[in-house]
Amino acid sequence: MKKLSIKIFVLAIVASLTSCIDYDDVTRAVSVDVQLVMPEEFTGTDYEGHTVTLTQKGKESVFSAVTDANGIAKFKDLIPDVYTINTSWDLTSAQYNLLTGDNQVNDGVVVSGTISNQLITEGQSENPLKLNTQLSINRSLVIGKVYYAGTKNNSNKNYTADQYIEIYNQSDDSINIGGLCIGLVESDSKGWTAEYLSAMHPDSTALKQIFRIPDLETEKWIKPGSTIVIANSAIDHTAVSSSSPNLLDADFDVLDTRTKNAYINNPDVPDMETLYTFSKSTNFMNLLNGGPCGVVIFRAEPKDVESWPVTYAYGKTSGSEYKLIPNKVIIDAVEILKYNKEGTVNIDTKRLVNGLDAGYTFIPATTGYTGDVVYRKTSTRKGKNGHKILVDTNNSTTDFKVSKTIQPREYEE
Repeated sequence: MKKLSIKIFVLAIVASLTSCIDYDDVTRAVSVDVQLVMPEEFTGTDYEGHTVTLTQKGKESVFSAVTDANGIAKFKDLIPDVYTINTSWDLTSAQYNLLTGDNQVNDGVVVSGTISNQLITEGQSENPLKLNTQLSINRSLVIGKVYYAGTKNNSNKNYTADQYIEIYNQSDDSINIGGLCIGLVESDSKGWTAEYLSAMHPDSTALKQIFRIPDLETEKWIKPGSTIVIANSAIDHTAVSSSSPNLLDADFDVLDTRTKNAYINNPDVPDMETLYTFSKSTNFMNLLNGGPCGVVIFRAEPKDVESWPVTYAYGKTSGSEYKLIPNKVIIDAVEILKYNKEGTVNIDTKRLVNGLDAGYTFIPATTGYTGDVVYRKTSTRKGKNGHKILVDTNNSTTDFKVSKTIQPREYEE
């Protein structure tokens, strides 16, 4: 009887303690603030009205809040857990210009930011989580590939006739490319750095050649996700070099007027107009096999190009002259630098200011002839009709890769 009384007493105590436990404390809802940190390019304010989302890890639970005038999105009643934090919004070209003061040609901008695997627990509401954002500039036409290195032919001799440049349409609309120009950036003078050019010609870029897609009788349109291939010689180069591309279906080629060693011109492919060249004997695209090979694209009429001033090479008062093109007309630019025999990139060969290309790409070969192409990477975004959107962060170091296998009009999945 005594033992039974003790058991009843113990059970009563346990029941009493259990009734005092608040199981809600285990999953007590928490609050957190997320504060946007705007891109460093912003000189104006744009904090209010942006949606921030929190996605609970491993679950379909998604929470959203809109930022206030201080850029803070407030979240309440969250379950303590690991979350992914996202924000993204679009700016028009005019809005981008207003917020940055930058008038570069573009089709708008995406501002975005992400924090992965963020643990949110009680007490974090005391200090807002900082969500850094960055810009991704939308351009309808971008430089997709530059094949400049050349290769070895089937007799193991240097082969350069297979060079080409490719333009990609990543907009949601078809584009008439009549009047589009390709400019090759000055690459000859020593001592002529991007810093010097920026100081001497702050609003211009020096080009050694300018080629223009002619105004055709029938307008030439490229669809979203399609490309334009411009070759020095629009033929099937695989017959001469098994590692070369077949450029029979190139859209344009460049008429080479040399009397000796001229590239073969395909009569069935329209010719580019040569609006300017630094050398009368160099009408073909003067892409250097070992670099540097900076390329820009823009739209211009022949009369406009003719009116732009010229400049001599660094420290010279005679010799080759280079066209100074206004930076504001440039649609896209890629900086390709020379590779040194020491195994480093020759930064002194950079010509484009950071506003046009904050980085650079290169092929790791001092003289070229590797069969490599530099090509723009594919982003995770898709166009309205599902076509690829290529990476375009205005930094060729992160935007481009090198390949021996990527063919004309091909991009990574």
